[in-house]
Amino acid sequence: MRLYDATTGSQTADLRAAAIAGVRGAGFELDTRYPGQANRGTYPLDGTFSPDGRTIVFDGAVRRGSDYGVVMAQISVTGADFRMLSDLVVVNPAFSNNNNYSQLNVVWLGPA
Repeated sequence: MRLYDATTGSQTADLRAAAIAGVRGAGFELDTRYPGQANRGTYPLDGTFSPDGRTIVFDGAVRRGSDYGVVMAQISVTGADFRMLSDLVVVNPAFSNNNNYSQLNVVWLGPA
């Protein structure tokens, strides 16, 4: 959830805290059972930008009580406007090497 300037390589934003706050506000906690790719966790797993570059849609592994799965959400590149796009989607972490990658492969559909 870090954004970088492609020309300079400098970090322009870190959206991780806002994304975590948003998912927790929706009643979920992060799924911490697996370390994720390069030990970076499993929230988020995958994402993509809107055509206008102002919004990111992404998925991540979470839990609600004793139920585990993946949710899809969106957030603006400023860290504002977090919105849940799905309820809990049940996945089998073994199919993705213990959530090392997304089973949903979130993509942007529709107009910006």
